[in-house]
Amino acid sequence: ALFEIYVKNYKRIIEKADPWGLMVCYNKINGVYGAENKYILTDILVNQLNFTGHTVTDWGAAQRTSGASACIKAGLSLEMPGSFILSRVYKKKKVRKALDLGKINEEELDLILKPLLRTFFRVGLFGENNIDAKEIIDNPDHQEIAQRIAEEGMVLLKNSNDFLPLDIDSINKVAILGPNADKIFGKPYYGGSSAVVPPFEITPYEGLRKYFSKDVEIVNKPEDADFVFLFVGLDHGANFLLNFILNREGDTEGRDRKDYKLPEDQEELIKETIKKNPNTIVVLIAGSPIDVSEWYDQVPALLNAWYPGMMGGTAIARIIFGEISPSGKLPVTYPKKLEDHPAHKSERRFPGDLDVKKIYFDEGIYVGYRYFDKEGIEPFFPFGFGLSYTKFELSSIRLDKNIIESENNFEVSIDIQNIGEKAGAEVIQLYIGDDESTIDRPIRELQAFKKVYLNPNEKKTVSFSLDSSTFEYYSEEKHKFKAEAGSFTIYIGTSSRDLPLETKIEYKS
Repeated sequence: ALFEIYVKNYKRIIEKADPWGLMVCYNKINGVYGAENKYILTDILVNQLNFTGHTVTDWGAAQRTSGASACIKAGLSLEMPGSFILSRVYKKKKVRKALDLGKINEEELDLILKPLLRTFFRVGLFGENNIDAKEIIDNPDHQEIAQRIAEEGMVLLKNSNDFLPLDIDSINKVAILGPNADKIFGKPYYGGSSAVVPPFEITPYEGLRKYFSKDVEIVNKPEDADFVFLFVGLDHGANFLLNFILNREGDTEGRDRKDYKLPEDQEELIKETIKKNPNTIVVLIAGSPIDVSEWYDQVPALLNAWYPGMMGGTAIARIIFGEISPSGKLPVTYPKKLEDHPAHKSERRFPGDLDVKKIYFDEGIYVGYRYFDKEGIEPFFPFGFGLSYTKFELSSIRLDKNIIESENNFEVSIDIQNIGEKAGAEVIQLYIGDDESTIDRPIRELQAFKKVYLNPNEKKTVSFSLDSSTFEYYSEEKHKFKAEAGSFTIYIGTSSRDLPLETKIEYKS
């Protein structure tokens, strides 16, 4: 699981993006904290993945370790200090003492300092630095990128009878309701590394209000409105921290929610609002899956906006009124019930052995959609799912070669056509499965994806260039990735459960 689920994807990131720094986790990996785990930080990251950037702990994570010498020997470049000054690991006195006692040497210090110095040069800390921070923070280009990220990340989960997009010219009165309608999320006390305060934040209420003309009246009662926009999510009220500690109904770092559903008062708000006005569009603002089953059938449209950031309100308005078609896809599986999820199959997995503070990842490689596919469990929303305002037709899957050998590249192509009436984008997803594996492997795994923009009636060819690594699994016996010779099936579609195109390819090792 370490190599197939995690290392494989970090390899892709390092090769394609060349990140300057990576953050080390709080938890232990096979019994060793991440910040002092030489196997992860040096043996894998540096020696196997050729990572040249620096590593930094999460806030205060080094304070859980056995000390400065262990972290330095592991290859940790930088300690994010944490709140307790006296317990910081990379204090000058502690590092000097470890050096004087012979627990570390100068060569080991050089190895962790070189990546840091490399980062300093990259960001212009050495030499002439004519960068004006005010010019590069919150400029129009950044605002445009923030809006685009919000728009392209939102996932349309339901749109009965093409209820959306709405025609603004036909609207006289609207109600903008719910606890998340006019809430600012960029606040430090909301917890975790995501507690970033932006220069400004356009709330959903502000985004919609600015979008409306003066002729549209905003009312408070759902029964008085032509349409209701209902913004719900996990608890982020004025007493967020206290409520989350007591009731665990919020969405934050470092704690688990107690329930898969929304807080009870929001569940009731949705049901009561739908009774008063069936033209209710529910917008989720949350960072994780939510059980929507009790009211899903009663709403005409459901949009997952996640936490859309400083331009979120504008992005939501543009999607609801069709200036842009939604094109986001779920990066997670929504189970029908919590017990369907592999992490909830035993107390060892969750909540874990509380006496020794251990959680066991017994699911191995069967996380997310891989588990649901293996067990034949129908999810509420599958991994990769997301609707559009237009319709796409996929056809004509083809290979440039039907048999490949190791070190060979191959190309998979399909045609896609926008057969709807609106411009839009679709994310083409390519999965590969081993037809007759001698070891236990997932039915299929996502290997590539591409987003394609098409005008009405436009047709394009989409091609994926792949190599033999797409057939590989990690051999614990050989301690490396390897591929078995044999037949593999290539699946292409628009989610892990919507894969209309298939073809076979033969691999010879």
